[in-house]
Amino acid sequence: MELNDGHLDQLEQRGYIIVPGFRHGEELKELQAAQRRALPSWEEVKDDPPSGRATLSEFPPAEMALLRGTVHHAAWDFARKWFSSEHIHYRAGCMIARYPGFKGGGTGSDASALHLDNGNNSLLPPSDSARAFGQLNFWHHLEEVGEDQAPLRLIPKEHGRYMSKAEPLVCEAGTLCIYTNYTMHSAS
Repeated sequence: MELNDGHLDQLEQRGYIIVPGFRHGEELKELQAAQRRALPSWEEVKDDPPSGRATLSEFPPAEMALLRGTVHHAAWDFARKWFSSEHIHYRAGCMIARYPGFKGGGTGSDASALHLDNGNNSLLPPSDSARAFGQLNFWHHLEEVGEDQAPLRLIPKEHGRYMSKAEPLVCEAGTLCIYTNYTMHSAS
């Protein structure tokens, strides 16, 4: 699926969009294989699981396919449209694997671990209406995420901080989630 102006409208209204099938075919298979080489599977760690039942791999990874995967011109064009600027700065984040028994996430400020990304390390004035002072987060889900796999929970912006309105990101492999740095979310 391609990103379009309807996605821009939905991002404005809800604070996030979910795009199934953004990565597909051979590209998805290559990215999945690279991710599996970079992050250990549950079978590999179950006898000695990592602390917190999660592991994180910083960028840049040793896998060239994952580096190439961060260069997606359609995603960059979408960001340029959102910010109404050709001058965007791209920063790759990390890859996260969560294993059975994972608990929590986020800041730990409340039981839900509800938080905003980059809210504690930015010198920009807070504004969910002045896009020039915001950021977009692109999460590429290379594997299927089931209800029982601690999916990301996103709260549509009209619901503020009401966790009862959170929507779990249960998705197929290849799904892209884009959200603003003013979108409330948490692990489940």
